[in-house]
Parts: sequence; structure tokens; C-alpha cells
Amino acid sequence: MKQKLLIIFSLLLFLQSFMTITANEIKQKNKDMGNKITITIGQKEFVATLEENETVKELKKRLPLSITMNDLHSNEKYYHFSKALPTDSYSPKFINAGDIMLYDNYSLVLFYKTFSTPYRYTKIGHIDDTHSLEETLGSEDIAITFDLK
Repeated sequence: MKQKLLIIFSLLLFLQSFMTITANEIKQKNKDMGNKITITIGQKEFVATLEENETVKELKKRLPLSITMNDLHSNEKYYHFSKALPTDSYSPKFINAGDIMLYDNYSLVLFYKTFSTPYRYTKIGHIDDTHSLEETLGSEDIAITFDLK
């Protein structure tokens, strides 16, 4: 009798561990899917992976977002929101092409060149594949749409 109970108990533990792994995989997949956005510039689409922070949570509430972003310093596009976003700024020292940041608490910035910086930003995300990003953005102000993927 003891041996049967031990076998049943072992089987239940095995099944529980399998169910936990599956549940965790589902949670991770949903989390990953919720952290991707599509950035449309003309006919070109870029996919970006978002951070997990309060800034991103608030930004997601504003999507889809079709805006005109202005060029600044021939290395970034920016847009000023009328309503501030929450911040958790830090000094990254270097900006990479494809970084999406919040400057201060109201300026969405999409960088298309890599350079050093003394400024503080809140990290929003990064474009997964920046191939042709600089060429697509150009040096003029440009219409861009951000949407959940």
C-alpha cells in the first residue's frame, strides 16, 4: 500500500512540474509578445523590443501613435508629448542606433546613429534590426507610426 502511494505521489509531482513549466512558457511567450512594437516609416516596418517599466506601460496606452518626428543633430528623431510620461532616467554614456528613449519626461526619441552622450534618458526599447534605419529615416522630419505587434 505504501509503495502504491509513493508511486502516485511521485507521478503527481512529475505532472505538477510539467504543468508549471508549461504555464511559465505560456507566460513568457505572452510577455514577449506584449513587448514588441512595429514602427512604420513610409512603406518600411521595423520591429522593436520594449523594456518593462512604467514609461513603457504608459506609452502602450497611447498606441497606436501616428506622429511627425523632427530631426535633431542628424542623429535622432524626436516628438514632444503634450502629457508627460513617468521616468526612470539614467546616463547611458553611449546611444546606439535603434535605441528608443524618453528624454526628460515628454520627448520620445528614436536614434539612428551611435554616439556618446552626457544626457540622461529613460530607456523605452530598441529596434531589433537597424539595417537601413538611417537611410529610411533620412535627415528631414518624417511621419512615423508606432503600434503594438
